[in-house]
Amino acid sequence: MKQIIVTCVLLVSLLAPHALLADDHEEHHGLNEVGVSGGAIYDFDHNRWGGGMHLHYFRKLGERSRWSFGGGLEQVWDDGHHFTIGLGAKFEAIERLELGVMPGVTFFSHEDAHDDHYHGSDAQFSLHFELVYDLLHWRWLHVGPTLDYSWVPAAGDSHVMLGGHAAVCF
Repeated sequence: MKQIIVTCVLLVSLLAPHALLADDHEEHHGLNEVGVSGGAIYDFDHNRWGGGMHLHYFRKLGERSRWSFGGGLEQVWDDGHHFTIGLGAKFEAIERLELGVMPGVTFFSHEDAHDDHYHGSDAQFSLHFELVYDLLHWRWLHVGPTLDYSWVPAAGDSHVMLGGHAAVCF
């Protein structure tokens, strides 16, 4: 977990000088975005820490649209682990601040089936919420902090992730 946090801080520190020196005309806001987020995860239901990451692709509805639609994959590692696939939308609430929601299906590992909190099948409906702030813009690269919340109601699983986000826009 400490390695993930140190990596995110190091990445932001290395990119900050370039972003601060970049002119506004160098920013690129394409219709497509491919991004990755990673960070420390706290599992509320099991009272434990772990790590996780998710990858996503979003496409804006138009050049000036504040709405994007797409999909993503999430992987969580702690004492057990799970994998989620989802489709959803995100909305740019204010400049550089994006709110996203992605309903999907979470697939639990067989180790989780022996957990006292686990009830049900290996695949469960889930919701993933994301708050991203694009702190640094450098041409086609956007980097910033993220706060994610995931919830799998039938499995009694919910967790929050605090980490970093990087996206390539084209």
